[in-house]
Amino acid sequence: MNQNLLRIGMWLMLFTGACTGMHENYEPYITEGETIYTPRPLDVHVNPGRERVAIEWKMTGTGNVDNAVVLCGEKVIMATIEGLEDTLKTLVIPELEEGSYFFKVRTGNNQGDSSLWSDEITGTVYGSKYEAGLRNRKVLNMETTSEAVIIHWLSPAKSLLECILTFEDAEGNFHELVVPASQSQTSIDSYKTGGTVRYHSLYLPEPSAIDTFASTVGTFTFPE
Repeated sequence: MNQNLLRIGMWLMLFTGACTGMHENYEPYITEGETIYTPRPLDVHVNPGRERVAIEWKMTGTGNVDNAVVLCGEKVIMATIEGLEDTLKTLVIPELEEGSYFFKVRTGNNQGDSSLWSDEITGTVYGSKYEAGLRNRKVLNMETTSEAVIIHWLSPAKSLLECILTFEDAEGNFHELVVPASQSQTSIDSYKTGGTVRYHSLYLPEPSAIDTFASTVGTFTFPE
């Protein structure tokens, strides 16, 4: 009888020790809790601008996202996000030097949760160096009719958006005329013969750019 009690006591001691060890193994995980991620930015796009960019991305859900962290080269930008219920987010990053950068984005919320980083994407920032290289669209020739002067333009540069002309009409009034890049000839029915036309060309460096850039002002004269 005593031997049986002794054996039971030994088994209880062994079992208690084993349970204690198991408890110590999983206790840290209970204390730390489950890792919670906010939605990861998807389909990230960089829209270039003048010493700035606008970064857009999509999310499968908002997940109480209210902030974002952007890696721009070696620069880290933290920003608050507006429109918490929107699954399409846009963040403008100003004060960037002209050049090419690698960008990555992750989201976060006020509970300290964050997402995984987005895929890395390349984007360009434009500035004075790019603008200094822009040229005015050239005039091929001009012809006059009994009713108007017709300006024939050379083919536009790929990123040309439009030209803006300022000229004086036959009565001495000044006008501003916008000529889109798609227009190969421009007809002006009232103009001062021999008058000077001042104009400059606006460029959009990429289709998704958020800013335009201008050439220097050039001149040409109407026929006599």
